[in-house]
Amino acid sequence: RRQRQMCIRDRVENGALKAQFASVDLADLCRTMVEVYEPTAAARKQRLSFDGPDSLQVDGEKNLLGQMIANLLENALRHTGEGAEICASLQYQYGKPVLSVRDNGPGIPAEELGRVTQRLYRLDRSRNTAGNGLGLSLVEGVARLHGAELSFEDAQPGLCVRIQFPSA
Repeated sequence: RRQRQMCIRDRVENGALKAQFASVDLADLCRTMVEVYEPTAAARKQRLSFDGPDSLQVDGEKNLLGQMIANLLENALRHTGEGAEICASLQYQYGKPVLSVRDNGPGIPAEELGRVTQRLYRLDRSRNTAGNGLGLSLVEGVARLHGAELSFEDAQPGLCVRIQFPSA
């Protein structure tokens, strides 16, 4: 898995994938990814949901966007405990599509927010959990490739990861 993610990250960083961009229904993709991860959430006694419109189009590469959503959901599932609630949502803000993944877990300490997208970086408390430190690095690369802005917010409790895409 780590080798696959590094390969994806390298492809994202070289920018050649922009030529493969097409219209992608981000709402349909989010809904599908949430359905894929619902059994994992249920097994961990977590609640995973999607809130958004029936359709929301962005210009992009579907497989990379799917991997980005998968990484966000996997991180939320892995780093929140039993009983956690995780919601992927889509909405327009100021005419721009915004994808958010919010959870009510422990969040990320403010002093570490600037480092979590570095390749292979892991929070100290995550050292004993599965993962390779590439998840948010890949998310940031895919967002950048799509001209989107990645941000992290304190969800009090938890974390909200937001990706604001360019105007449609």
